[in-house]
Amino acid sequence: MKTIFTILLLVGFGVSSAGEHPARTTFSKADPNLVPVQCPVDDDYESALCWSGELAVSGRLVIEFDRAPTGDGEDDKDGQASFEPDSLSQSKLPAATNYYPLPVKVTWLRNRPQEILAPLIGEVATQSIMTGTFGRYEFMVNMTLTNFTTSIDCDHRGYGVGYSMIRLQNAEPVAMSQPKNLGC
Repeated sequence: MKTIFTILLLVGFGVSSAGEHPARTTFSKADPNLVPVQCPVDDDYESALCWSGELAVSGRLVIEFDRAPTGDGEDDKDGQASFEPDSLSQSKLPAATNYYPLPVKVTWLRNRPQEILAPLIGEVATQSIMTGTFGRYEFMVNMTLTNFTTSIDCDHRGYGVGYSMIRLQNAEPVAMSQPKNLGC
């Protein structure tokens, strides 16, 4: 009986530990400018896989807030920034194809929305968005990526990017009442 319990415990631990393992994960072919590298030690997830290199991409810069429709003062004041690459840019990024497979439709940005927006649209427009009532703002942008990361958290895969340049294609944001990418 002890043997069966030990086996179940080990199997259960192996299944619940959803870390990234390069040996069992395959990826779509990435642009040759992105090369696999050892992730930085200070990376949020020790089991992340990383790529480095400069890569021009385009798509949507998305700023989202978890804003309560009740106006009870519990609104998200900081927000979350992400990048939704267009289809051509998606084809340049390494997408997991077998272990927690997921196309690269959303990538998280480490920079805070205020840090990203201020140089792009100015302080006044940034403050308007930061204190606004909408849950989602979209800007069409061109970016130069410098790194790409993937990891597994909350039993799902996520992607993240770092960038050296971001430029607006159109200065007018599209505002939506509800966020789309927030949540675990």
